[in-house]
Amino acid sequence: MTEQTPETIDLDAWLSDARLPEHEVRIYKRPDLMAKADAVMHKARTLEAIPREERSGEDDAEIAGLIREYEGVLAEFAESGLMVRVRAMRESEIKALRARIDAGEVLQEKKAFHEMAISAVSPRMTPEQAEKLSETIGAQQAQLIWDTIFKASGEQPEVSPHFLQRLSGLANGKA
Repeated sequence: MTEQTPETIDLDAWLSDARLPEHEVRIYKRPDLMAKADAVMHKARTLEAIPREERSGEDDAEIAGLIREYEGVLAEFAESGLMVRVRAMRESEIKALRARIDAGEVLQEKKAFHEMAISAVSPRMTPEQAEKLSETIGAQQAQLIWDTIFKASGEQPEVSPHFLQRLSGLANGKA
């Protein structure tokens, strides 16, 4: 690969495969299951707190059953997860949305849902779906998505020093 200089760079070619920053966050449609998991684990720990010599075989069987139930609830919770990938918004998208708000096509109070829909890479969503998602999963999880959008929009991409060492051969003593 030849080194590019300001005199030799073809900026259009360089920009042809440029991409905006993206990040992912996992959200859950069944966070209510965590309360059930906590209750089951509390029952199991209460029984486990009984000294072994005072526990009956029925207690041990119940503990084993509660642990299986706990594991099942956690598996169900994990299965309810969805990885959401978002990207930074382009300045042109921000301006276009602002113009639609100014023209009365988009209500100011719905702006956030339009921004979420624009930022969503996977799954793709409409502003109406973004609003339904936010309402359904709750403010805390919707905030996780927003934090991820802000991260994608505001962070400067950095390369790990460890990656640079490997790339340069310093990590394996080749430099």
